Amino acid sequence: MENITAFGLKKILIVDDEYSIREALHMFFSSRGYSVQKAGDGLEALSLIEKEDFDLIISDIRMKNMDGIALVRRLKDTNKKTPVIFITAYPEVDNVIEALRCGVVEYIKKPFDMEYIAGRAAWVINEKEKTTEEKYNKKYRDEKAGFLNRLSHELRTPLTPVAGYLKLLLKKEFGEMSELQIQILTDMARNSERLKTTADDLIMLYELEHNESALRFGNAAVSKLIGETMAGLEAASKSKNLCVEVLVYDSIDTIYCDDRKIKRVLHHLVENAVKFGPESSAIKITVRKYSGGNGGFIKFSVSDAGLGVTGRDSRELFRNFYSVNPSADDLEVNRRVKGLGLGLTLSRVIVEAHRGRIWVEESGEDKPRETVFSFTLPA
Repeated sequence: MENITAFGLKKILIVDDEYSIREALHMFFSSRGYSVQKAGDGLEALSLIEKEDFDLIISDIRMKNMDGIALVRRLKDTNKKTPVIFITAYPEVDNVIEALRCGVVEYIKKPFDMEYIAGRAAWVINEKEKTTEEKYNKKYRDEKAGFLNRLSHELRTPLTPVAGYLKLLLKKEFGEMSELQIQILTDMARNSERLKTTADDLIMLYELEHNESALRFGNAAVSKLIGETMAGLEAASKSKNLCVEVLVYDSIDTIYCDDRKIKRVLHHLVENAVKFGPESSAIKITVRKYSGGNGGFIKFSVSDAGLGVTGRDSRELFRNFYSVNPSADDLEVNRRVKGLGLGLTLSRVIVEAHRGRIWVEESGEDKPRETVFSFTLPA
């Protein structure tokens, strides 16, 4: 048998609540010379993991009692370094982001090819055994880059025709529609664009964090940066009856930056203001110049009439995939803050790549009720 080490057979744990898939994988990997255990959900898997170590876990995401995401969180909390491959029929963005946080090395979409999953399993196990930690981390980063590119492709491929047909429908190319139908289609178009932005953000974040994407500097018109940002969020701001005030001081016409990436920062900050600002309130975008060492800097601020951010959240908000108050009992709070982490993390990485800094003003009893995000760029 080829899958034998000095300590016996290489061990795989299959976790899936679908009996047919669980049994098929069990029989397939057993026939390939692996020692295979199986569990019907995350809780059953944890009880097995407590008793013995595995070389690889292959897990479904959606399961009753404890799903795959909860399982990998528990593994991370207990410092278990067992590599995990997700198999799923539903490659949702939020699940993928959380999986990356917890160290999942691959996801494979159902229905899958048995030979392909066998090849991925063998690669992961062999790399884990033969490499030093430093080399393994590099291999893992490379695999994650490939994983993100595949995810982006999976998301973009169906979105392209969907976005195209939605535009045609909204232009009434296929006939007249009621106001309700137009409203529904507009919402669909906005959400498909948001999904595309998320896919782009994942790739851009990875490239910047690993120095795989150089900044393209040039003189960018401030008015154009803000105008194009607001044009992309016009429908969302109108739906909440928000007014936007833009104040540019000190005769600032242009800034030297990578305009595409700085526009992404502005997009995420204004998008958060739209999302969390109360209806029929105001959003203010302010640009100022400050003197100082090395030629001074330009400060951008985006404020809204939201609840503000205090304490730990204000300090850790820009940490990788951090969400405000993730353990809150208030379901409405959890619903509203969902999705904050990726956009703000990317914003921090972009601003720091420009040698600037980004922060959120802390709220307090002596300050007005508002949320203010600011970032600076060298003048």
